Amino acid sequence: MPILPSTENSLLVRTSFADAKAWADALSVVLTENEDGFRAYLEVVDSNAWENADWEQVSAKNRRTCSSSAPQTSSQGGKSATGYTQTQQ
Repeated sequence: MPILPSTENSLLVRTSFADAKAWADALSVVLTENEDGFRAYLEVVDSNAWENADWEQVSAKNRRTCSSSAPQTSSQGGKSATGYTQTQQ
């Protein structure tokens, strides 16, 4: 699996390529500012190298990508019914 980008934003990793419309719909929702002015700051990883990766694989790769000098925060996320995994650094 490739290296995940180093970013201060949360990562949204595509792990299922079975439904392109569901992915496009998910991106539309998460990248659009809501009526309260909230916008998620995400780094989108859309590479079929991550196909079928589970939460543990993404999380383990994310921990190895994070710099040891960066502040450590807890990671939360999980695999949704649509197969997309979000990690937070």
